[in-house]
Amino acid sequence: MTDRHPLVWIAMVFIVGLVGAFLLPHLLVDDPTADLPVEDPAIVVAESPSTPPVARVLLSAIWGPASGYERVRPFIACIEEELAGPVQLVQRQTYAEANSRIASGDIDIALICTGATDDPEVRRQMDAPFRLRFDQGGVYRSVVIVRTSDLASDIEDLRGSSMAWVDIDSLTGFIAPHVELSRLGLDADTFFGPTTFTHGHDRSIRSVAQGLVRAAAVDEEVLARSSLADQVRVVWRSPPYPAPPVLTRRDRPDLVQALAAIADRPECFAGLGARGLVPAQWSDYDFLSGLLKETR
Repeated sequence: MTDRHPLVWIAMVFIVGLVGAFLLPHLLVDDPTADLPVEDPAIVVAESPSTPPVARVLLSAIWGPASGYERVRPFIACIEEELAGPVQLVQRQTYAEANSRIASGDIDIALICTGATDDPEVRRQMDAPFRLRFDQGGVYRSVVIVRTSDLASDIEDLRGSSMAWVDIDSLTGFIAPHVELSRLGLDADTFFGPTTFTHGHDRSIRSVAQGLVRAAAVDEEVLARSSLADQVRVVWRSPPYPAPPVLTRRDRPDLVQALAAIADRPECFAGLGARGLVPAQWSDYDFLSGLLKETR
């Protein structure tokens, strides 16, 4: 058998790369229902969809839409109990789209990522009276993970490797590792090889477990409660940062009262991997602007 012409091999590698780049984002989707339309991916959590909601709750893309819906249901049920009426859940596929929806003025309660708290329009519309409380208190960390069989022992061992990010506005899934590499004198945009955005920490964990990428940056709290946690291991852990806030509309003090009433009820937050709520304020998140400057 004669050897193939070098140009043929180059063409084959190029085609495989294109196919991989196209398929990877689709392979990371929970299931077909996770691809909710961006224009109107709202889910009404009420017995009668025709009943006007007493509040609209936005869940940012911490998880994929399908799994996010399941995880937030206990929280929604507790809010409905306190407000004595149906609550509408609104989801968006990116953190920027979630913030844009908040800025529109029709969101009453929002659970967003710490990395998205630097948006002035969100701060103008909403107060930040609480943040989630995890096992280690009102803080959480970013971790970079690889498969358990991987030989990497530190983030610096991942040079040139394929990498999954959650979202460009995710503190644990993007910003924190970029800051770490910047402090090491490295540029994350050129340090890694092929990268992809999964728009969900659960999707990033799965992408590593299934060998679709070598590494991923994720929320340590999401990882701790993942069914795939035993298939990956941590090679880098960030310092602690303030946990994601729970926002309320400035003109709805009743929502602050409702959240205060469930703050110490773990069953309301079990799906979110949290134990409850702790008091917060916008100034808790002022550190973010400094981190963002380090990545530019």
